[in-house]
Amino acid sequence: MEDNSMVKNEAMFFYADMDKIIPNPKNQNKHTPESIADLTATIKEIGRLINPISVRAKGLNVYEIICGERRHKAAELLGWQKIPAFLWDVEGEIDADMMRVIENSVREFDYLSECLELANLHQQEMSTENISRVIGQSASRVGEKIAVGHIPMTIIEKIRNSKIDWTLVRIISLLRLRQKDGAPLQGYGNGVKGIFDYDYSEIDKAVDMVNAGQLQLDELQIYIVDRRLEMEYRNREKILADQLAIIEKTQK
Repeated sequence: MEDNSMVKNEAMFFYADMDKIIPNPKNQNKHTPESIADLTATIKEIGRLINPISVRAKGLNVYEIICGERRHKAAELLGWQKIPAFLWDVEGEIDADMMRVIENSVREFDYLSECLELANLHQQEMSTENISRVIGQSASRVGEKIAVGHIPMTIIEKIRNSKIDWTLVRIISLLRLRQKDGAPLQGYGNGVKGIFDYDYSEIDKAVDMVNAGQLQLDELQIYIVDRRLEMEYRNREKILADQLAIIEKTQK
């Protein structure tokens, strides 16, 4: 798992038929119609695609996009029949995911999309430290993004539709509360380090309050800190009560 080699050999350049290319269902990067329109206009003005898309074979003459879905959508709008592409001989799913993360982190990612992609890698039992080395970001920053990426998608979509910017999203994960004494979350591998079963209801509540106008953005950071302190206090009270209950049982 710690081997960072992602391809068996160099990529092959070719012109792929547009109708033979399929999107990657795991791609978390969301592009606005405006960003696609801007890229389409740029490509039309230049007359060509400067950076080919990257694909891998997914059957006979069928290619799945590793990275470059926005470029592919722009080419569709321009009515292209073929698109310049690099065909990579990718060894496994995690390697394709890592390639997508590396390229998109330089070119196309928004903050939430990057967090979701890094959480996906972490879920596949790739350590925070290894992800950090490969993408060239500090382990603490990667860990912060992974924490955000593990927030349930229902809440992520609420955040996308809110005015909460990435600077506030960075700290909103502090409102999660670990459950079941830190037991690994089911379905997340064999106890991957740092992945636990969390209660995200406080995050959901805070986002709903912002979207309903009950909490202003300039108040959100203070609210998060206050709620976190209160949650920690309640948790310590519960731990103390549990310990006292154990002591009382042993004394009977």
